[in-house]
Amino acid sequence: MKLSVKTIITSAFLLVLNMNLGFSQDLNDPATFLKIMEQSKLVYNLDLISEEIKCKDFSAKTVPHQIYRKSVDGKIETHTYTLSERGQFYFNKAENFFPTRLYDSTIYYYQKTLETDSSLSFVLTYIGQVYLEKDNTEEAIKFFKKAIEQNQIDYMAHWFLADAYFLSGNYKDAADEIVFAWILNRNNPRIKTALFRILEKAGYSALDFDFCPQVALERVDEGTINMKMTSSWMFYAMVKAVWAYEPGYRESKGVSAGSFSTTEEKEALLGLIAGIEKDKETINKYPLFKKVTEAVNGGRTIEFILFEILLPENPAAAGNLPDNILFEIRNYILQVRQVK
Repeated sequence: MKLSVKTIITSAFLLVLNMNLGFSQDLNDPATFLKIMEQSKLVYNLDLISEEIKCKDFSAKTVPHQIYRKSVDGKIETHTYTLSERGQFYFNKAENFFPTRLYDSTIYYYQKTLETDSSLSFVLTYIGQVYLEKDNTEEAIKFFKKAIEQNQIDYMAHWFLADAYFLSGNYKDAADEIVFAWILNRNNPRIKTALFRILEKAGYSALDFDFCPQVALERVDEGTINMKMTSSWMFYAMVKAVWAYEPGYRESKGVSAGSFSTTEEKEALLGLIAGIEKDKETINKYPLFKKVTEAVNGGRTIEFILFEILLPENPAAAGNLPDNILFEIRNYILQVRQVK
């Protein structure tokens, strides 16, 4: 069903005015976006659709190991570890011994690698993995903790530490660590498999969903924008269309073209909630709608945006987040996304 903004402006405007969404003063509400579109020189055409728009596939976007971070002029940067020629020689020897199950020799050469450069924290993770294979869980945990102490964004250390805790029957700490690993490598399928196994044992619900906007935007010509969306996503689509196409709007928010903006995502999410707020049946039917509502109403909007929207498309961005934000995302996952 194709509509122009002007055909829905009156009823939609009244709908939004009657909603109590608790908007922050620095954010524009859906009623403001409706006004912008009504007064725009552009023509925004709405096409309400019933067919499902497929989610983007981010499974190929994963984070490599051996990444570390450091602060440069107050800014967090990520880098890849490099080994000296001698360090690489010892490391290769260890890697060759590991699949043969000659674990003592494997550990010996990993230790020799560390002697060439003690900052190679990922090697500590590999030593811990060997001890885990030797069923020495206590020693494995020590090395995983050392690796994390040196490099908080070592997703593999968090992952293997979760496995070690799980084997020890410490399901609560296992849940904390596997969630942290998931944040650091959002699309890794093996982490996700381990995640739900551990969370279920720790007493959390096995809830899963993807942030998959049922929206498609297209610029037909210089003055016409077509928007396709399901009815629940109408206000979300309007916000995204204004941010993408309305001259000067993005710049008025201090955001350059092509940049990711949490302000944009906040306004879009509030538009989404405006579209579904009165439809309790729809909210309860779809986990995404229920959780975005809980996240926004519970003060977890930023965590929702980072984990559900930014990290699937750019998982390496987790490495640039400070520890306090990473811990808040973990709290969001365990307190909102997963509920005991």
